[in-house]
Amino acid sequence: MVIGITGESGCGKSEIAKKLASILNGKIILIDEIGHRVVEQPEVQCELRKAFGDKILDESKKFSRKKLGDLVFSGKKNMQILTDLTWKKMSEIINAELAKNKLVILDYLLLPITYYWKICDLKVLIKCPQRIRFERLIKRDKVTVNYLKKRQGSSIDFNKYSYDKIYSNIKTEDVDSIVQDLFETIKENNNI
Repeated sequence: MVIGITGESGCGKSEIAKKLASILNGKIILIDEIGHRVVEQPEVQCELRKAFGDKILDESKKFSRKKLGDLVFSGKKNMQILTDLTWKKMSEIINAELAKNKLVILDYLLLPITYYWKICDLKVLIKCPQRIRFERLIKRDKVTVNYLKKRQGSSIDFNKYSYDKIYSNIKTEDVDSIVQDLFETIKENNNI
């Protein structure tokens, strides 16, 4: 079984995915983290440098994921370049995890625009007010509101996709009830 959880950054999808994976004894695949590992590979950094030049280097001329983020979150064109350079390696890692696990939870903001959305048995959207998301991200990632507004421009239109479950206006105290509801939904459908 493959469960797909999507939503904007800071909405709580990873926390929900982790708790659900724990209850179901499933494997969680945090696709963002896979992307972070892939961009740390020297051969990928070489390709990124060819594409973006020294703009992705810090003051000591070392690769900076933050500088790369500043570039790719500034427009869809740069995001597409990053995707083109990293997605094949990311897919190899995801496919390996899917092959060796019976129950997988995919967690990714861009999941609906990937091939993996089509194979999800349960598609979940987590929605949270921007103020709450921004508060979480500022605390977690040590970023500014301006950075988050810029980053939001590289998101997707979640209204274009269909979901089995949508949870709106999520607050921290809602996580456990959402996890329980998802667990009951899966159980009712005899998928566990």
